[in-house]
Amino acid sequence: MRGVPANHLHCKRTVTVIRHCRGMTIPKPLIELALIQRGVFVRRQARKMGVSDHELRRLVAQNALLSPYLGVYLLLGARLDNCAHALAAALSTSPPAVVSHQSALSIWGAPTPFPQRPDILTMEGRPQRDAWFDAHRTRVWRLGDITEFDGIPITTPARSVIDSSAALSTEEVARCVDELIRLRVMTVDDLAITLGRFKVSRGRALARVGEVLGMRHPDLAPSDSALETSVASVLLGADLGRLVQQHPVRVGGKSYRLDLAYPDEKIGIEVDGREFHSGRRVFDSDRERQNALTLAGYLILRFTATTTPDTIVAATKSALRMRRSEP
Repeated sequence: MRGVPANHLHCKRTVTVIRHCRGMTIPKPLIELALIQRGVFVRRQARKMGVSDHELRRLVAQNALLSPYLGVYLLLGARLDNCAHALAAALSTSPPAVVSHQSALSIWGAPTPFPQRPDILTMEGRPQRDAWFDAHRTRVWRLGDITEFDGIPITTPARSVIDSSAALSTEEVARCVDELIRLRVMTVDDLAITLGRFKVSRGRALARVGEVLGMRHPDLAPSDSALETSVASVLLGADLGRLVQQHPVRVGGKSYRLDLAYPDEKIGIEVDGREFHSGRRVFDSDRERQNALTLAGYLILRFTATTTPDTIVAATKSALRMRRSEP
C-alpha cells in the first residue's frame, strides 16, 4: 500500500492556526490535540482534558473557537475540508468508529464524490440518520478491515468498495476498483480476500463486487490509466497468451511504449481515453508513432472506453490467430 502524508495539518495551515490562537485562552494541550486532528476536536476529548462545557461555550462566544456542529470544535484558521469533516464525524461517534462507505472511497481517491453527510461504521448503538452524519452499525468488524489514513480511522479500500457496493452501479464499482488498483492502495487479491469473508449481507451487493472481481486478473499491474487497467484485466482473464503492460519498443533511434502488447506475436494494443483527440499536435504525433510501429512489424489494435469486453477479446483473438498462422 502506498505511503500517506504525515498526521498533521499542512505546514502553512498550521502556522496560520497557531497565529490565530495566539492571545486566546484556549488550553495549550487542546490546541496541540487539534493540530494533529486537522484542526478539529470534540467535546468528549475536551472533557478528558479537564475543559468544561461552560469553558467551551465561552471560547465559542469569544470567537476563539468555531463550532460547526453540536459538540464539534474547530480552531480558527483551520479548514473543515472533506478529511476534517469525516474525522469529526468519527470522533463524534462512540468508539470504535471509523470513516467508511463512499466517504472512505472518496478519501482513498476513488472516482466517487464525497457525500454531504459523512459515513461512519460503528458497532455501537443504532444507525444515526438524524445527525449531520450517517452511522452504519455492523456485526462484521475485523481489525484487518480497519486502517488509518493521515490520522483518520478508516476502512480499507477493499472493505470500502464492498460496503458501498449496494449504492453504486456495476460500472461505478468497476471504475472505483480500477482507480484504487491504479493508485496502488489496493490489489485484486486484497478485494478477493475481503469479499471472501462475507456471506450474503444486507446492504452490500456482494454479487456485484464478485462480478467486477471476476473480470480483474490477479496478475494485473497498476497503471496510470484506469481504462488501460480495465482492458488489461479483460485480456488477462481471457488467457490469450503472454500480455505485457507498457511494453517498450525502439524504432529508428526513437523509443515508444505500447499500452499493452503481445510481443511474441508483435501485436500492440492502444487504449484511447477522452484526451485522445486533444489537439492537432497530439493527433499528428500519434499518426507518426503508429506508422513507425507498423513499419517495425507491429499490428496495432485500438480500443476506447465504449469498446465492450467481448469485442476486445474477439478482436484480439482474431489478430493473434492471424499472426500465429503466418509462416
